[in-house]
Amino acid sequence: MNPKIPGTEVTIRAAFAALTPRPIRRAVRRLLPNCVRYQGCLLPPTGLRIDMCGFPYDDNSYFLKSAVAEARRLVARLGCTRESQVVDIGSGVGRLAIGLMQEIGEVHYCGLEAHQPYVDWCRRYIERNHPSFRFLHVDVENERYNPKGVTLTKDFRLPVPDGSADIVYLWGLFTNFAPAAMKIYVAEISRIAKKGALVFVTAFVEEGVPPVSLNPVNYVNYPCVGPLHVVRYDRLFLLDVFAAHGLSVDEVVHHPAGADHMQSEIYLKKR
Repeated sequence: MNPKIPGTEVTIRAAFAALTPRPIRRAVRRLLPNCVRYQGCLLPPTGLRIDMCGFPYDDNSYFLKSAVAEARRLVARLGCTRESQVVDIGSGVGRLAIGLMQEIGEVHYCGLEAHQPYVDWCRRYIERNHPSFRFLHVDVENERYNPKGVTLTKDFRLPVPDGSADIVYLWGLFTNFAPAAMKIYVAEISRIAKKGALVFVTAFVEEGVPPVSLNPVNYVNYPCVGPLHVVRYDRLFLLDVFAAHGLSVDEVVHHPAGADHMQSEIYLKKR
């Protein structure tokens, strides 16, 4: 997830991050502080943020503003309140959780993440002090982020009860999912969502392209390095998958190739 940010310096840094092997980035991360205090908030260390979503999320102000902006999206578009049951699939380093704490306070929040170090940080610096926020490790295989995880099958179940979620949120997950995994997760979104629940996902979506494209050439403005760096879907193909699992589309905010924020935003409702 590397949005285009004007400025040569940022472009060079983003390219460097994309080209630097993940083991080296993680080795550097271990030498950095475990957390950052900024404007009264505990933020993940810059190395952990870069490892997850690249530049410019290393900047404290940018990261916190993006966290608050996502929390405001949940309030304004998805009706989030203190009573809402929020499931954040692919919770990463707790960006949404940090934003919710700033905007609402204690929320019934469950973050699910495949990469154990992200879960460990969130448990230590968020869940320990805010027990209404829970973070669970979902050890499933992802060729990019968790290659040694358990193989994903049609019998896979997220650790969330049926029909329990008011809001399901997935930022930047389908952008790095193999097509088979995407379909399994859509089925799980439908299972855990209450009737009338609202769902927000982002994805690389275009019209008139193949149903699925893995690391399409000259599509994004940064180097595609390694498996599943960019997974792009044809719009009708993706929306048909949602519809097959009882998820109707309220709105698609399309961000075309070359836009500052290329991931399109999709608002869904559980029928």
